[in-house]
Amino acid sequence: MTFAAIMVAVDFDPASKARIKLAADLARRFGSLLIGVAGWPLLKRPGEKISDNDLAERASKELRSLGEGFRKIAEEVAVRVEWRSSMNFPREVIPKEARAADLLVIGQSICCPATSFTVTIQERSLWRLADQSWWCRLR
Repeated sequence: MTFAAIMVAVDFDPASKARIKLAADLARRFGSLLIGVAGWPLLKRPGEKISDNDLAERASKELRSLGEGFRKIAEEVAVRVEWRSSMNFPREVIPKEARAADLLVIGQSICCPATSFTVTIQERSLWRLADQSWWCRLR
């Protein structure tokens, strides 16, 4: 079994580093391209007075920070890496970008832990790993 591309969801959750390391190790093991992906919506905090340009700059800064963190971890392990990001909610960005991957590594929020189970996304199985990461074979 081979995977041409493995994608990992990147965010500011503390578990994100472990997901990147897991995905990078899999990419190295399978000789795959490792793709990091993140979304950051253009949302104002309640009561915040900020221009649209400043809001976009803040989102761009956050996405750059996530990309730099991804590359720092991934390039230590994986041979080939690529970064994708968008100023939108991760729930919108990740499924759209997942088309470029054979395997998707995602995580869950610490605030809503789940028990082990398998679900189906677009007729593909999604499995929970012991470290709270998820993986989904897309092809």
